[in-house]
Amino acid sequence: MLESEPYDAILIFARTKMDTVEIAEKMQDRGYGAAPLNGDIPQIQRERIIEQVKSGKLNIIIATDVAARGLDVERISHVVNFGAPFDPETYVHRIGRTGRAGRSGEAILFLSPREKRILRLIEKTTRQPIEPMQLPSAAAINKKRVAIFKQNLKNAMSSDKFNFFKNMIEEFCREHEIDSLSAAAAVACILQGNRQLLLAEEKGRSKKTQEFSRSKADNYESRPKPRRELDEAANEVGMLRYRIEVGKSHGVLPGHIVGAIAGETGISSRHIGKIKLFNDFSTVDLPEDFPEQMIEKLKTAVICQKQMQISPDTGSRPARKREKPEQDQQPAKAPAKKKFFTGKAMRKDKKGKDKVREKVTGKKPPKKRR
Repeated sequence: MLESEPYDAILIFARTKMDTVEIAEKMQDRGYGAAPLNGDIPQIQRERIIEQVKSGKLNIIIATDVAARGLDVERISHVVNFGAPFDPETYVHRIGRTGRAGRSGEAILFLSPREKRILRLIEKTTRQPIEPMQLPSAAAINKKRVAIFKQNLKNAMSSDKFNFFKNMIEEFCREHEIDSLSAAAAVACILQGNRQLLLAEEKGRSKKTQEFSRSKADNYESRPKPRRELDEAANEVGMLRYRIEVGKSHGVLPGHIVGAIAGETGISSRHIGKIKLFNDFSTVDLPEDFPEQMIEKLKTAVICQKQMQISPDTGSRPARKREKPEQDQQPAKAPAKKKFFTGKAMRKDKKGKDKVREKVTGKKPPKKRR
């Protein structure tokens, strides 16, 4: 897309801090000058990055919503929503970073079929339809790359070093008895290195894979996700844990929680992390940059006839009574029977003879009836 779309400076929005770093590294590996912008980067370095964008030394920055607050750079011609926004208000704030000072701007939104719901919410809020963008084909990109390569050759001919290298190539051709065209091709191979100039032609995809079906996406999001899938979807990096005051005793299931959060906020179910159910409450992992206004909205959402009352989880859990294992539990002793003595008590000594024991007093035994 960057090769086919002319741009001045680009602001790419990602969901988490880790995403900004990963995207920036991948773009740098492909030869683009890009830098991440998130809360973990020191303020001095962030200001330096913004100054580089303003001066034209840097053309691409990848930022989170929090780090991009108050960002005002006139050069930004494109805003790319690589991570879909959680709500329409966030989308409006994002695209407001381009088209400033009377300049035109473009906003590009990446969505999966499962995120069709947020697209409808954005269109409803902005009162404008968002037209699908056709990605460039491999043939179109190859044509553009060849045109750029030729233009670079033409620009090099006006360089101050051109005559020096021209004489060197002529000397090389005389020494090895080869034509200058072959020598120029060899120089081009050296400059290109291991990078591939042209992309492989892709076979046409079927219409089914290109469709952005609304009904399929809605049906998928409305389906409760299996408990195993919810556990595996959790990602501790970039996620925060919240507590919900609805638990097993109220009859809640993970699917109820996913449906309530997705229905109230428009967030895709794949961005909802681990869900753990306890007796009187539950916990759910949500992205760390989840908007505060969405949290406030979820506090009054109802699950199983009970408000969620969502709040940041502090990690406190009700203490459980620890029961002793069965082998440690000793059987209760039977109450001792009362003995009644009216005189001297007798007992056997070691030799088996009767021996008078101390006198024991007590109640008299009942008299025998005649």
